Amino acid sequence: MSVEQWTNPSSSGRDRDYQILLDAIPDLILRIDRNGVCLDYHLPKNFKAYGREFDWHGRRLDEIIPAEVAQQQMEYVASAIATNEMQVYEQQIEWNDEIRYEEVRVRRYSETEALVLVRDISAQKNVEKALTQSEARFQRLATNIPSMIYQFRLEPDGTVSFPFVSRVSERIYEVEPELIQEDPGLLIGQIHPDDRASFEESIRHSAETLEPWKWSGRNVLSSGKIKWIEGHSQPELQIDGAIVWDGIVTDVSDRKQLEAQRQQAECAIAESEARFRSFVENANDLICAFSPTGLFTYISPKVFEISGFLAKELLGKPLSDFIHPEDLHIVQASIEELLKTGERQSAIEFRARRKDGDWYWALCNTSSIRGSNGGVVSILSIVRDISDRKANEEKLRQQAIDLENALQELQKTQAQLIHSEKMSSLGQLVAGIAHEINNPIGFIHGNIIHAMNYFQDLVALIKLYQTHECHSIPDIEAFIEEINLDFIYKDLQSIFDSMQTGTERIREIVLSLRNFSRLDEAQLKPVNIHDGIESTLTILQSRLHQAESKITVSKFYNQLPKVECFASSLNQVFLQILTNAIDAVSEVCAPVIEIHTEFISANWVRIRILDSGVGIPESVQARMFDPFFTTKPVGKGTGMGLAISYQIVTDQHHGRLKCQSKPGQGTEFTIELPIRQSQ
Repeated sequence: MSVEQWTNPSSSGRDRDYQILLDAIPDLILRIDRNGVCLDYHLPKNFKAYGREFDWHGRRLDEIIPAEVAQQQMEYVASAIATNEMQVYEQQIEWNDEIRYEEVRVRRYSETEALVLVRDISAQKNVEKALTQSEARFQRLATNIPSMIYQFRLEPDGTVSFPFVSRVSERIYEVEPELIQEDPGLLIGQIHPDDRASFEESIRHSAETLEPWKWSGRNVLSSGKIKWIEGHSQPELQIDGAIVWDGIVTDVSDRKQLEAQRQQAECAIAESEARFRSFVENANDLICAFSPTGLFTYISPKVFEISGFLAKELLGKPLSDFIHPEDLHIVQASIEELLKTGERQSAIEFRARRKDGDWYWALCNTSSIRGSNGGVVSILSIVRDISDRKANEEKLRQQAIDLENALQELQKTQAQLIHSEKMSSLGQLVAGIAHEINNPIGFIHGNIIHAMNYFQDLVALIKLYQTHECHSIPDIEAFIEEINLDFIYKDLQSIFDSMQTGTERIREIVLSLRNFSRLDEAQLKPVNIHDGIESTLTILQSRLHQAESKITVSKFYNQLPKVECFASSLNQVFLQILTNAIDAVSEVCAPVIEIHTEFISANWVRIRILDSGVGIPESVQARMFDPFFTTKPVGKGTGMGLAISYQIVTDQHHGRLKCQSKPGQGTEFTIELPIRQSQ
């Protein structure tokens, strides 16, 4: 039945019953379609709502209540219709300059509609706020309360004890709390004989019913003084069958006449104290208080579980004694800020000392407790052990670093493998070409000498014929003159000399190609560094001569011993650096490349390659040995040449590769290698 039917005066008697039931519901009820249009509603008389003065039927929700509240409500309406699940949330609405709190329940009514029930929970929220304020007031009272706070325990066998007694016992009972804890009879024995029966009856009644214990009576002190004592406590049945009373005892001798008024206040204090102590002692976090000077004044029992210290071992001691020296300034700064502004300090992280000397990570929130004069009299802290969280964070951070390093290493290895495969293929190609050229050139070079000898013999034979033949033949004389035989003698000799020089040059180039590829020297072996440099220069001869201005290569070689190295890999380094030098000087006038070799110590040699190019900016120098970093246009370089060269020198040969450059002043690459890798 719809809300409209319930409110229709012509409805049946059963409908009127529904109307009575509906009027008894204090909640606002709305039936809304998925577009936010109110189809039906029930608005209680005492419900504070917008739009009471007009009819809601057919109106959109944002025409009835504030738009932002309507938008939020429609989100839950859509969710309820879509999921067929009850949606419950709280909202705030400003009503006549005050904030009103509402609980909203949304349930699907049909595939396109939902029922919305709105309940005013402002009173409940105000009670919760008042309770919070009451707890804060109690905490301030607890620091200066004149009553004795105690805990009294009754075992199933009838034995009694005082697990806790505050220092006020010295003033009220003239007995130290330690003595009361050792001998509970000292306290019970002071009860006036005429009041002992009511005391025992009150204990028995409280134990049997677990009702709060309230008693007042006279005590006869050891000095002979008689005091009126008023006690309040809350019993709690323990798992082991014992009953524990947490409560206070107050000296009411001078204000007995105000007993009626005081009883209510003391009960409230006792109940609040019991809740506070139960909260503190059973909290998962450590709760402590210390003075503005940093001395512990209270520590909850949780301290033993977290740090291994007993609370009594820390009371009265400086907080700074238990903070890690590197974190002490953080804690001191937060305390100074709290004392200065009075504002709560949150999420303070620091390391604190355990009893065994280890350190644990703590997360601390602090707030101030102010005295009647407005000054801070105590600082309350809630401390949580976050060591496991920190350990997990560090573990995750290290894993991230390891993964990043592994990724970089994988990228380097992949690039190096690709480059090595390319260089290996190039070396095989160069060696193959050199081998194929070497065979025919060797054949030509070896037969030129024989051809020259045969030519000389033929020339000698012709001249011998000319000497001994007296009768010249006209045709022969004409042909000799036509071919210019004397010129042929001279020119053919020059041709043989040029062929000899050419074949020798080709043999030198083939030898340089074979030296550069070093396919027969893939293993570590002593090598003449100068041979590797020379073979690399031979490979680059075409580039050296193709520049707009011929590049001058100046070599300053010193006497060097053979160096243990991987010759083919080292030649790659020379090729990369010299290629970069050629690129650098190609844009300058009078380009110069210098190569210096020197013996720098008993086991080290140095190769320096300098160019007169434009230089390298510092920003580029910082990354020039990084994999895949290049300043060349796309397609002109992979960014792996210098990175792999650096790995060849530093990782493979345990040497050093450095670069020094200033824009406009050229660049110098320095390669330092150990002579013997075994050392």
